[in-house]
Amino acid sequence: MKAKEGTIFIPFSQFPPNKLREDCFYHSTPAMLVPKSTQNIDSCENWLGRRVMSAWRIGGIVHELEGWEEHDWQHLQLLPSPHHLGSCSPP
Repeated sequence: MKAKEGTIFIPFSQFPPNKLREDCFYHSTPAMLVPKSTQNIDSCENWLGRRVMSAWRIGGIVHELEGWEEHDWQHLQLLPSPHHLGSCSPP
């Protein structure tokens, strides 16, 4: 399956695509600054700046804080996942 001309690619990983197409657009990984009022959060991702977290990680934090038990993706309702929000620091 090929993407149409003018497709916008938004990555959710630090790894860039192997091939780039001249007729498509590529953005950097969506990320957010952690508010200064937040404590004990620096950065879990060494490829982003201090107090910057990728959107997918922030989504996981929101899921945990809100107590959501299921995950949705487009039109699919996914079963609860066994993951848990753990510490970013080494044991």
